Amino acid sequence: MVPAQDVGIPRATRTATGEGMALTPLTAQRTEQGTAYSYVTVAVDTSRRLAEITMKAPAGPTPETPEALRAAGCAQWHVAAWRELDDALLLLDDVDGVAVSGAHDR
Repeated sequence: MVPAQDVGIPRATRTATGEGMALTPLTAQRTEQGTAYSYVTVAVDTSRRLAEITMKAPAGPTPETPEALRAAGCAQWHVAAWRELDDALLLLDDVDGVAVSGAHDR
């Protein structure tokens, strides 16, 4: 493995000081046909062995600075959508023989 600085990638300036972001439990409606979160929907078609994942874009403005992002917490889109997608993909591990396709919803 080549160190990042050897290939011209700048090192991050982030330090490990300050508070982290508190993560609240995700909420989802789960049925035999799939799972619906705030920003992510998973529709499972077991007869076709297919799972379709749709991620919604944010409905309004999102935080534009690291400080605003931290202040908005885990419910805002940047954090919530990716946590929901991660959870959905982990749940699909439990569905035998289902392939996954993606769609972008604006």
